[in-house]
Amino acid sequence: MSRYDIAIVGMGCVVPEADSVKKYWENVKSGDTYLSEMPKSLWNLSNFYSSDKSDNLKSYTRVGSFIKDFEFPALKYKMPPASLRGIDPAQLMTVVATEEALADAGIKPRDPSLENAITIIGASGVDAFAHSDAFLKRHTFLKDIKPALDKHGIDEKTFQKLYDQMTKELDDRGHIWAPSVAAVGAIPSSLSNRVAQLLGVGGMNMTVDAACASSFVALDTACQALMAKDTDIAIAGGADLGTNPPIYIGFSRVDGLSTKGMSNPFDSTADGLVIGEGVGIVVLKRLEDAIENGDNIKAVIRAVGSSSDGAGQAIYAPSVSGRAEALRSALRNAEVTSDDIQYIEAHATSTVVGDANEYDAISTVYADRKNPEPLMLGSVKHQIGHLKAAAGVVGLIKTVCAMDEGVMPHMPNFKKLTPHAQKVSASLKIPTEIGDWKPARDGKRFAAVTSSGFGGVNYHAVLEQSETYTAPAGRVVPDRRMAIVNIACRLAGADNPDTFWDNISTGRDTFTKVDDPSKYNWQNHFDTGPDNEKINTYVVASIDDYKMDLLKHKIFPKAVSQISPTQLLALDTSDRLLESYGLEYKSRKNIGVSIGSLHDDYFPWIFYPMMTDEYIDVVNSLPVAKEIGAEVLEEGYELVRKSCKENWPPVTEHTLPGWMTNITSGRIANKLNCAGPNFTVDSACSSGVAAMVPAMYQLMFGTVDMMITGGLNRQLSDTFTSGVCALGAVGKTVTRPFDEQGAGYLIGEGAVFFLVKRYEDAVRDGDDIAGVIHSVGGSSESESKSMVAPTQ
Repeated sequence: MSRYDIAIVGMGCVVPEADSVKKYWENVKSGDTYLSEMPKSLWNLSNFYSSDKSDNLKSYTRVGSFIKDFEFPALKYKMPPASLRGIDPAQLMTVVATEEALADAGIKPRDPSLENAITIIGASGVDAFAHSDAFLKRHTFLKDIKPALDKHGIDEKTFQKLYDQMTKELDDRGHIWAPSVAAVGAIPSSLSNRVAQLLGVGGMNMTVDAACASSFVALDTACQALMAKDTDIAIAGGADLGTNPPIYIGFSRVDGLSTKGMSNPFDSTADGLVIGEGVGIVVLKRLEDAIENGDNIKAVIRAVGSSSDGAGQAIYAPSVSGRAEALRSALRNAEVTSDDIQYIEAHATSTVVGDANEYDAISTVYADRKNPEPLMLGSVKHQIGHLKAAAGVVGLIKTVCAMDEGVMPHMPNFKKLTPHAQKVSASLKIPTEIGDWKPARDGKRFAAVTSSGFGGVNYHAVLEQSETYTAPAGRVVPDRRMAIVNIACRLAGADNPDTFWDNISTGRDTFTKVDDPSKYNWQNHFDTGPDNEKINTYVVASIDDYKMDLLKHKIFPKAVSQISPTQLLALDTSDRLLESYGLEYKSRKNIGVSIGSLHDDYFPWIFYPMMTDEYIDVVNSLPVAKEIGAEVLEEGYELVRKSCKENWPPVTEHTLPGWMTNITSGRIANKLNCAGPNFTVDSACSSGVAAMVPAMYQLMFGTVDMMITGGLNRQLSDTFTSGVCALGAVGKTVTRPFDEQGAGYLIGEGAVFFLVKRYEDAVRDGDDIAGVIHSVGGSSESESKSMVAPTQ
């Protein structure tokens, strides 16, 4: 593996109390903190809050770091203001931050240079989807309370009033159902797609998810695309406005949030993270091109190291050894030593276990330095909280600003190192006062930025800043061919490739009539309810029930209800993929995981029990509540609480990782002991093929031996299906590809995974090669006027 040598030529951001990089950097230098209680304009968190930490349906904090007073200039981007309703604000902020980054790089929107540019954004769920689900689940709530109303003689006219008033109040509170934009306004893949369309970026775009390391998956993939000469300009970064109650409640169940409402990374007083909002974007070029173009080079990415923790840890518990491997890999690839690095912008989230764990990992790699100057550590999370999917890139932007201005950042609230750190070293120091950052050897400054995520994935980027840069010698692009050395699948009517092929070759119909809509939780929408919420597709390509070896994978039966069936399908398919190739699941394997997967498929199932007090508060505020009477309503509310306990999964420490999309890949790496990076890729219906792009790059430029890649789908949630039905995208009983009578696709579930190697390695190892992927490319609909209508 050689150095990356990728130039950062532009930066943009929207973060708490800063709508530009300049303002953000001024705030960083001030050392001030920007934490507050969540504004009701986001969520009325009082209905999801309890100081009693034992209440599993509540968050024990309401504090975060929030973006306030953001206004999107809709007309500037030729978007009617009315069309913004239902579009997740993260999409709009990402567009604004990207335009700032492009302007910083001297590039105008729709510049011809962007025709082949690419856009890769790290994201981990969107709140617009949560609000949509909150709106739709009112049907479930009203069905649950109706027996009590019927018992006390409440007539249908009054019940209709309750329905109408509740519907309006939910909408007024921001729980918006806008099916005309639901397919593109409330899904992560539209983050990158919206940027490409509004700013005229014609190359491939995708959204990647590695939880809190998402922006660094985007950064790494963008760098590798430049190194592969698949583009000349790459837009990369992260966006996260995830402040929904399941995020707060889920982190509370793993005791991850601060009870004090403060963020003080590495400090002995730290007791949990503070959730933040934000977007960060960088524009990248190959260093030699940036020099030739006369660009203002902010800094150079010398290399990025990555790893997965593998087996031995809980899915949300970090590993010292896993993190240390990413650090070593970055230093090795950057061709620098621990002595060269002057500052590390750490992931450090202010959690007790996480901070101590990361400090020990840094100490493991850096403490033996011979440099008499200590290695400085910092984390911007003490000011703006944890921006999750955007955290890494926002930390990188801070670090580049510090290097460029020669200012060493500080953490004025730090007093004493966490007592849980085991490898305390005098070589590491956390500055509490702002200072000068003097150049090291050859007039250069060197820094590193760390980012880690649930699912045990770790990244470490090494940066160089100098007055002048030397173009690297001619780049050699490695062979990009990937040999498919094994295939595993589970699809409708087939649990292996041979049966699947038999079904295809014989024309077997594997669709199943939807006789029981409750199987998919469609009962409140299946040919019923308002037209724009109705599900009117009547057949599904469903996979058969299968038995999973939970004991083998150390998954407690009581935890299964809190884990997305998609994650379990991915684990089962990957297990069979590796086992049939001859790999033992317990052994450490230098394999990465890149899986195409749609978002938040289990979110609607875990959210309803958390929403009940919000629904109760809504109903109690309605004029019709007085007609019905408090005692009657309370009896109905008891039925709701009883239903939640009996019919819905409990909220436990498994709930948050159980619905997070990236844990689809994280669970594979964790349970099958894979050491390479793991993440999911969302480009909507092209996700399975899009996931092969970073898999190809990891084999070309990474240190992995093999990659698990492909795609899967179990996104049959009522929220998603109602949206695509309202859009008119789904057929009713028959699918007719390329036929003039085609009237929409039919939903299918299943997984197809490939084990791929470098072609030369497969030949060397005598593998049975099922096929060779010579290349994978993509493009964006930058000229289309619609987010769903393709152009030629």
